[in-house]
Amino acid sequence: MEIIKKIAVKVWQPVIDKLDKKIESGCLRRDAYIGKVLAIELERLDEEITQPNSTAARDFVAAKLNLLNRKVVTFSLRADLIDRLDKICNEKRIVRDAIFNRILLLLTATPPQIDRLLLLDSDWRNTVWMAHGCDWSFFPNIFYPLEPNVDPFWVIREGIKLTNSATGSDNSFYRAVLTDKHFKSADIWGLNCYLPDEYVPNTPVRQKFLDDLDDL
Repeated sequence: MEIIKKIAVKVWQPVIDKLDKKIESGCLRRDAYIGKVLAIELERLDEEITQPNSTAARDFVAAKLNLLNRKVVTFSLRADLIDRLDKICNEKRIVRDAIFNRILLLLTATPPQIDRLLLLDSDWRNTVWMAHGCDWSFFPNIFYPLEPNVDPFWVIREGIKLTNSATGSDNSFYRAVLTDKHFKSADIWGLNCYLPDEYVPNTPVRQKFLDDLDDL
């Protein structure tokens, strides 16, 4: 028997508002759906974040996250998922609520927003289709609609993979840096799961980065 525990998360207000509308429109049970998403995403997170944040980076992300207008939301999730989440956050020095907010933002984002947030060009969807359009196993939910494979970001990840292959980039879903430049009136530095110190104010790495720019 699964053990269910409650976890309180502070979610960016516009994101939770959009999520609730989409969940209702899709006739889904919110917590059950988020639980299925997390079961996949926590493993992806652990794979993609290969080194811990510095303490300075974690503190910077936490401070930025606190500046957003957030609402306390309680999720009922499997206890093993919550334990896994806590373990990853401790090992990788990730701000827990940054994970939730990033996932929920990308679940509710429009296609142009996804492209901008994850540094993808607008043609990546065609690239994925050209690569996999004839592979029926790539689209299981179409053929087995009552046995859904809940993995909402698999197409995006394939787009990132194909883009990386073409450009030589090492971009990933959780390593793409979110800043104060993605939205007109919102600073989303607080939604980063990994932030290199070159982006963190008052760190030696950041200062060296700025000094190198000055040298140019």
